[in-house]
Amino acid sequence: MGDGFAFIDIILFAMVAVFLIFRLRSVLGRRTGTCFQRCVGLDAIGTCHSITFDIDGECGTVTTTLERRKGRNLVANPRVSLLAVDPDDTSRFIQIRGDAELVTDGALEDLDAVTRRYTAHPRYYGFVYPEDQAGRETRVICRIHARRVQRDASHA
Repeated sequence: MGDGFAFIDIILFAMVAVFLIFRLRSVLGRRTGTCFQRCVGLDAIGTCHSITFDIDGECGTVTTTLERRKGRNLVANPRVSLLAVDPDDTSRFIQIRGDAELVTDGALEDLDAVTRRYTAHPRYYGFVYPEDQAGRETRVICRIHARRVQRDASHA
């Protein structure tokens, strides 16, 4: 009987997490907002990065490279926290804590889609960042599997 309740709790948590993630998407939409990703550095000290954020249907996603500090930190410790703040009302936020899954398939296409969403450029390399850097980086999508989702209490 206890196992059945645990299963129901997991299903309810997943439903709430999905609702809040879609709520985040409706809050930020196509606007550029303030969004930060926190992960634990190789020296066990937290690091924080300003990022763009997207949703792939079931997980929050962030793009990075394995060569940058954020990528190296996520390989060493996949626990991550994401904080997104509504640019029109900074008291309105959502925080997602979870585990990062690093995926290389489709990472460059995802980066280019994010670039088109937030800029007038058709792709990232050659327009936002030097073209020759593309050969020196391993692009990844960081899919954040939510363990805990929290939002501000005043806008519930």
